[in-house]
Amino acid sequence: MYTRTVIPQIEARIEERLLHEYMRTIPNDLERKEIFDAYIMRRHRLSKMPEEADMLAEGLAPEAKIKKMDVREMRLTIKTIDGTGIKYHNYADIGKYTVFPKQYKNRLFPAGAYGRIDEDEVKKTGSLGIMCRE
Repeated sequence: MYTRTVIPQIEARIEERLLHEYMRTIPNDLERKEIFDAYIMRRHRLSKMPEEADMLAEGLAPEAKIKKMDVREMRLTIKTIDGTGIKYHNYADIGKYTVFPKQYKNRLFPAGAYGRIDEDEVKKTGSLGIMCRE
């Protein structure tokens, strides 16, 4: 809400103040009117454009093709798929994933997962993958 309502209002006030300061330097009334009309037209065109965040969300089609991964590549990327063995990771496992079944998510994140993990990963795939890092 803040980024869609408050920030645009602040930006509009700043732009209008700067525009009026600039227009004071122009002696011709007709030129000042044209500049102000151009500004209003620019604001109108910008208001009709979709937000960048909305365009990114539209790019995620629900019927997108599922990317198939080669089994050999999967073995190099995923350490385990049953959630076991995470305490046995070593430096050779950095960059590899441990995949946990859906029921493990509540044990790992009892107060809720960070960000949009639930919507983006757990609900769609039925599992939770965590990458081993340093």
